[in-house]
Amino acid sequence: MQHLISITLILLSALATTAVNADPAEEVKATDQRRVTALLTADSETLDQLLAPELRYTHANGMVDSKASYMASFIGRKVIHKQVTTDDVEVIAYGPVAVATGSSHVVVEYKGRDLDLNIRFTSVYRKQGNRWQLVAWQSTPVKEL
Repeated sequence: MQHLISITLILLSALATTAVNADPAEEVKATDQRRVTALLTADSETLDQLLAPELRYTHANGMVDSKASYMASFIGRKVIHKQVTTDDVEVIAYGPVAVATGSSHVVVEYKGRDLDLNIRFTSVYRKQGNRWQLVAWQSTPVKEL
């Protein structure tokens, strides 16, 4: 029994060390993937935890949502995310703030019709305590030339 307790303490110590030395860029990428998964699975509880209270979410069409209006639209299924893939994601952390940029292909149902969008995005995350939250999102449609 004492051997099991010793092994458990060693594992917990290793996990704590890993958490302290975690790469902020990788943490933000993982948090953003959790956000995308929450969108695709209609998981409003997880999404609510990942969005900062002061969120400003600027859509590719220029519409801006607060956290309250974004969550209301999400919960009310005004916008249904059917597919979200991200590429070229780069994250630069500045202490407890990180800026992510990348591209996404998004398919959503909006007002009964499917929209197929290719966008570039910039997002800002802030770390409070031990978790990252999305503070700002700005997306721009990508048009073929």
